[in-house]
Amino acid sequence: MEPVIVHHFLVCRRATSDFSQPDNPYSLHNVVFQLSPEAGEAYPLDGIDLWVFVRFEGEDEHEFWVDVVRVASDDEYEVEEITTYGPLIVPFGHAPRTVIRAWYLRGVPFPIAGVYEFRLRQGSEIIAVETIRLEE
Repeated sequence: MEPVIVHHFLVCRRATSDFSQPDNPYSLHNVVFQLSPEAGEAYPLDGIDLWVFVRFEGEDEHEFWVDVVRVASDDEYEVEEITTYGPLIVPFGHAPRTVIRAWYLRGVPFPIAGVYEFRLRQGSEIIAVETIRLEE
């Protein structure tokens, strides 16, 4: 079995779908690279609803997880695990094909400002990463 190939992995505030357009059913709204607390909010931020969009290629059926981790500012390899979503099951079919998915991540917690990674994982292998920064 060939490995899954990720073409796009993005975090956004909202995704909508129109399955009358089967080749491109998702519209992404407010792609996230940086977030700040709303006026009057302070850390920890609990319950931020986000979406991840994935376009990937594979065959057969696979399980995926999305891990959210905070990256230490002085050491990119030191991380704090925040939460995990999944398993997210994707049936690709018997021959290699491209599949797109938008998954809703309800209530993502952000304990402090800093750099966070959304990691798409297949088993123990991280196959895609999207980084966002939370400002003070």
